[in-house]
Amino acid sequence: MGRRSGTITPKRYWPAGGKSLPVPNIPTVITIVRLLLVPVVGYLIAQGRYGAAAAVFVAAAVSDLADGAIARRFALVSELGARLDAVADKVLMVTAALALAWQGLLPLWLVAAIVVRDAVVSCAARSPTAAWWGASRWRRRSSSRSTRGWRSLSFRPSGVSI
Repeated sequence: MGRRSGTITPKRYWPAGGKSLPVPNIPTVITIVRLLLVPVVGYLIAQGRYGAAAAVFVAAAVSDLADGAIARRFALVSELGARLDAVADKVLMVTAALALAWQGLLPLWLVAAIVVRDAVVSCAARSPTAAWWGASRWRRRSSSRSTRGWRSLSFRPSGVSI
């Protein structure tokens, strides 16, 4: 990896065709692996292997923390990674909730609450008013920027474990 103006930039490699291709962004690769764990969690729950499903779910939650920390620490934040990260979080939560409801272990009203909460958060994050309000808020309280994601993440696994 090369250094330029205090940030780490990914090196590029050249295949036989001579075109430059980017080296995969590690946080994005971690997020893709988390997306691949989603059907595993659903399958394990459907098979009644709740301990294994919980272990895979926790591994996915830890990988969420890891990819975010790596991306911020080494300035590897990408638009694709940020979008995939949000999708992976939501798909993992909804899949686990639906699979648990299918098994009769989670009430449908709680599944609906999880889905509605994710939908509201997703829609609110895209509204122009939220973007304006959030920008001014983060300028005033820049120390909160790092804790906002932690608060949201702490409620997600607890919602499924209820």
